[in-house]
This record gives sequence, C-alpha cells and structure tokens, in this order.
Amino acid sequence: MTPRSSLKSAPNTPPASKPLYSAQDAEKAVRQFVGINYDRPFPVTSGVTVTFRDAGHILGAAQVVFDIDENGRKFR
Repeated sequence: MTPRSSLKSAPNTPPASKPLYSAQDAEKAVRQFVGINYDRPFPVTSGVTVTFRDAGHILGAAQVVFDIDENGRKFR
C-alpha cells in the first residue's frame, strides 16, 4: 500500500463565465420589491386576487391563496 503523498487536482474546469448581472443590477431590482403583509388581499390582475397567509412552520414562510373570478365562476 502506498501512502498518499499528494492529492489529485480537480479535472479540467471551464473558465469562469461572465456574470449574468452586476451588484448594481441587483440593487436596482431590490428597489422594485414591495412588502405585502399577511392576510391583506391585493389584486394581481383583473379577476385575480392574492392573499399571503402565515405558513407557521418556517419563519417568514407564507402560503399563497389565489382567488380567481372567471366569467362569474369563483375559484380558490
């Protein structure tokens, strides 16, 4: 049995690719976020309302309830 005198290097890896977005792009996107409280319905589009509910099992996790009114028929 021979001792391990050196570790094998990783197989050839491709060169790093150019990032899809910059830190400045991310900062711009974060400014577009809007916080919505739990149990406060808000319209998404005509006939669609969304309500976030506390999921309870993970801090900050939410259930999403969609109320849809389509041609007089209501769905949840």
